[in-house]
Amino acid sequence: MRNIKKYIVILLVTLILLSCVLITNASGIDNINNSDKLKEAEEFALQKGLDMFKKEVSSNPKGYGFDSIDEVNNIVLGQGYQLNL
Repeated sequence: MRNIKKYIVILLVTLILLSCVLITNASGIDNINNSDKLKEAEEFALQKGLDMFKKEVSSNPKGYGFDSIDEVNNIVLGQGYQLNL
């Protein structure tokens, strides 16, 4: 009986600690450099990402929903938004 109580206490403490970690991550406390990460992502998208996308899509424009290669070449980088997963 004592062993069961011991395991229940250990389980409860573990669940409490896990809950604290999840709440901290969900509230964004650990995202101190979030704006720096966003700037890096925007710079990558502008400098390399758009060209990578055009290169990939150019091989099969219709397969990606574009009418022609000219339409692919006219793609510009639009307003981005942050996804919180």
